[in-house]
Amino acid sequence: MSKIAGAQGNIFEDAKNWPPIGTASLSGYERSRVLLNRGQAGFVDVAQEAGVTDLLDGRGVAMADLFNNGLLDVVVANEKGRALLYRNIANPSHWVELKLVGTRSNRSAIGAEVTAEIGPGRQRQVVDGGSGFCSQNDRRLHFGLGDQRLGRVTIRWPSGTEQVLNGLAIDQLHVITEPPR
Repeated sequence: MSKIAGAQGNIFEDAKNWPPIGTASLSGYERSRVLLNRGQAGFVDVAQEAGVTDLLDGRGVAMADLFNNGLLDVVVANEKGRALLYRNIANPSHWVELKLVGTRSNRSAIGAEVTAEIGPGRQRQVVDGGSGFCSQNDRRLHFGLGDQRLGRVTIRWPSGTEQVLNGLAIDQLHVITEPPR
């Protein structure tokens, strides 16, 4: 699985629905970098190819599907400059997004753990309430599927309730409400 990672504004997100850049690192007082993870071969900076060429003092970095199209976009807050939006223009692969709404747990579902069975593997994500310096990622959870099939999705709510979902439609956002006891 590819990851996107940031320095001061730490981001670790699934990058299957990104253009072929793999991993991004954006931080202050340095040229912004986009690092492609080549596995055993290490990382290669592909910032120029990805269009990340600004020389601003990047601080906060956040990711969200800003246009509700299954593609994660990146917003960078800069110390003494304008904010930058890196809009994802890749051809989308398959995906599913989950917006969790707590009832017995906190309404924002912070702390909920979601495990999605994707193809032969699993991805696990946790809804967090703060994800970096001067930034906050979207609390909706985005699972990039690529060409893999989505299987069972298990949610462990902060209240301790476990909810299992089967047959979720792909390529859309699902709003999931915590079940009563």
